[in-house]
Formats: sequence, structure tokens, C-alpha cells
Amino acid sequence: MYVLRDLFPVNYFKSIWTPSKIWGNRHELKWWQMLIVVLFLNGLMTIPVTINYANMTNFPVTDYYPQSMHLVDQNVAENLAQLRYADGEMLVDSPQTIESDQGLVAIGASDDDVAKILASGETALVFQENQYMLVEPGAPTATVLYTKDFDLSGLDATGIQASLSQEWLDQNRVLVVLIFSTVISAILLAMSLFLVGVAALMFYMTKGSPLTSIETFKESVNLILNAMTLPTVIAMVYGLYQFDVAMMATVQTAGLVFMLLLVMWKTRFRDGRLDEYRLLEA
Repeated sequence: MYVLRDLFPVNYFKSIWTPSKIWGNRHELKWWQMLIVVLFLNGLMTIPVTINYANMTNFPVTDYYPQSMHLVDQNVAENLAQLRYADGEMLVDSPQTIESDQGLVAIGASDDDVAKILASGETALVFQENQYMLVEPGAPTATVLYTKDFDLSGLDATGIQASLSQEWLDQNRVLVVLIFSTVISAILLAMSLFLVGVAALMFYMTKGSPLTSIETFKESVNLILNAMTLPTVIAMVYGLYQFDVAMMATVQTAGLVFMLLLVMWKTRFRDGRLDEYRLLEA
């Protein structure tokens, strides 16, 4: 039992449940173990982010390709709505090009037509038999394959934009999840490191004073990580119920403060006080 109690991560998980253990077990972890704990806590905070973007039903492609997407006006919508669609293909009997001051829309474009459009550098929305392309100066050309149920018949301009956005999301969902999860995870990690570092530094600054029994920065970090675990779990659960990164961070921070207040009430941040409680419990 003694060996099991000292093993990582068992010793960590035994140190997070009560104020007395949060304080009393602040010497348990090594630096590399604390790094793993930080990554573990950040992983918990990232779970709601990944699930939210994996289940996303629409994506604002118009924010990233505004000029190309806004080429879909009522005239273009009427032409697209009259076409036939079957098994993920757009069936065009007579290819056509609709030009305006903003750019051009090519319906039923051949590969040669596409090459000319790309060479011109003009803003364009290109429809081919089994894919569409968003061409915009200063942005990478987006090529999106149609799904099996792709059908623009009967839709107005707004509906067509929404359908094209859905097609883009269906093809790029993995990329969207990866990018947003990575970026938000990095932000959350930076916030967590800042929070842990500042809180631990504040405790370490009491070294040598009669206020606490803190002696090293390492034990201060260990203490904060112990106290931060349950609030992080609560923040994760909240994020699964109502996704809001800012509120998740608030719950985590407020929870850490609350746990430290409980530790102070139980131990007064003094080992002697904790020993008194242990004697009373014995």
C-alpha cells in the first residue's frame, strides 16, 4: 500500500479531494509529473472545444470568402435552381458564365475554363459537374466536392450560400476541428500556465513568514495544481453542457480561489494546523 500510494498518478489523484490532502500532499509531485498534470488539465478543458466543433452544423464560409460567396445573387440563384442534380453531380446542359462588377460565376465550367479563370486572378465562383470552387484574390482557392445529396434546386440566394457552406464544412470538418481545437487549446494552456505561475508565486513570496509553511516554489506549484483539478473538471462539465470558453475559464479560476479558501479554512496554510486536525481525527 505504501508503494502504491507513492506512485504517479495515484499520488496525484489522492491529493485533490479534500482541503487537507490538497495542502498536506503538496510535496508529492516532481517537476516532470507536474508538467504532465498541466497538460492533463488542459486536455480536460479542450474536450468541450473538440466536441463542439465536431458537432458543428454550419460554418460561416462567407466570412472567409466574402467576395466569392456574395456573387450568389438572385439571378445566379434562379439559374442554379433550374438545374438537375443527381448522386452528387450538377447536370448542366448548356454551360454559362454570369459576369458582374464583383466577379463571375461559371456554371458547368470545363477544366480549360477553370484554368483561364485562375490565370485571370478574378474573383469567381465556379461550378463543375462534381465540385465547386471559390476563387478570390489573396486567398487560397477552395475546391469542394459535392456530397451525394447535393441539390440547389428551389433555393434562393441565401439558401444556396447556406448549402455551399454546408458542403464546405462536410469536406473540411476534420481540418476545422483540428485548427480550432489546437488554437483554443494553446490559448487555454497559456492562461493555465499564467494562472498557476502567478498563484504559486504569490504563495512562494510568503516563504519565511509566519503566514504559511511554504518553503519552495515547487511545492507552491504542486499546491495550486492539486487545488485546480476539481474546478477544472467542473469547468469541463459546464463546457459540455453549455459551450463557452470564457465562462469555462471563469469557472476554473473562481473554483481555484474557492478551493484555496477551503484549504486556508482547514489548515491556515500551516502544517501545524493540519497536524492538529489529524490528532483530533485520530
